[in-house]
This record gives sequence, C-alpha cells and structure tokens, in this order.
Amino acid sequence: MTIRVDKAGNLDVHQYRDLKNNPLILVLLKDNKNPIGGQKALSDIMKRLYKDYGVRRVNFIGHSMGGGIMFRYLEQPQAKTPKVMKFVSLSVPYLGFGKYMGANSPYFQDMVKNKDKLPKDLRILNMVGNVNGRNSDTQVTVHSALGLKTLTDGQIKHYQAKVIPGNFWTASHFMIHENPNVDKIIAEFLWGQ
Repeated sequence: MTIRVDKAGNLDVHQYRDLKNNPLILVLLKDNKNPIGGQKALSDIMKRLYKDYGVRRVNFIGHSMGGGIMFRYLEQPQAKTPKVMKFVSLSVPYLGFGKYMGANSPYFQDMVKNKDKLPKDLRILNMVGNVNGRNSDTQVTVHSALGLKTLTDGQIKHYQAKVIPGNFWTASHFMIHENPNVDKIIAEFLWGQ
C-alpha cells in the first residue's frame, strides 16, 4: 500500500495487495518538513488503517524528519489505532541540528515532556551513519541521533543503537537507507526476534 499525503493533509491511498503477512505500507508526505502536519497525517493514517483495513499491529521505520514525526506520534497514544510493536529510527536528529542542537533545544525538551507516554513494550533500533569517522552522516551528528537513549531509558522494553561506519555512499544521510547491510540489520530486528 502507498499512502500519499498532500500539503492539506488529504490521504491518497493505493492498495496493491491484501494487508496480511507483513505488508509494506509506504507513507509519503508532500510537506515532509512540517512535524505538526506530519503528526496529524500519521494519526489520521493509523486511525484509517485500524478502522477501514483491520490493521491491529504495525512496525515503524522512519528516516530523518519522518522518524521524528513517528517518535512524537508514539508519545501521544490514541485509542482505536494499530499497536506499534517496533520502531526503527534511521538518522533522526533527536537533539536537533545546527544552532538548535542540544539537550536544551525546544524540540528535544518537548519530547522529554511526553516520554513517559511511550508504549512500555516498545522495542527500538536506532541507527545513524558515521561518514569517514567524522561523527556525522553529513546532516545529523551521531551525538544528536543517539540522544534518543535519554528519551527511552526506563520507558520502553528494549533499546539498541547502531552507528554505521562508512563513506558517503554507504553511511551518509541520503544513502544510508540504500545500504544492503543496513537493510539486513533492520530485517533481523523486525523479523528475527
């Protein structure tokens, strides 16, 4: 299934097969730099999957701002939505970026306020690239991505982090999700446990 969300928040759903046996549901946000709109869209999508398609459990994989939107969704539980079992966070700047980076950033502090609402049985795999040993994936620092640990300590069932070393083609922000080794790690996390 592919769900496209336009800038107004309207959903365009295309179902290609039934949603049994680990289907892939790709969500594409036209306005992917708008965390508030993205959160609302994700909430609408989850309600629709539950009501119209009978989906009761899901796993999330979110890259960059999409992962941030997913994490903030997880901090605001809602009734009659699929239960999120596992979350793969890929290159998400939890501590912010640029001049807005750090534990005191408003973005991070907003997440700190709601961390106790995370699902207690949630399992998280947090991954970020480290291009040429520079402690960054060229967009998100390793430090910022690993800030997720602070938000999950004592709140969820399982947290693990992996820093992926490599060059621009294997570990950069825009290429890490094309890395077959990353795909293997994700598959093992989602279906191997």
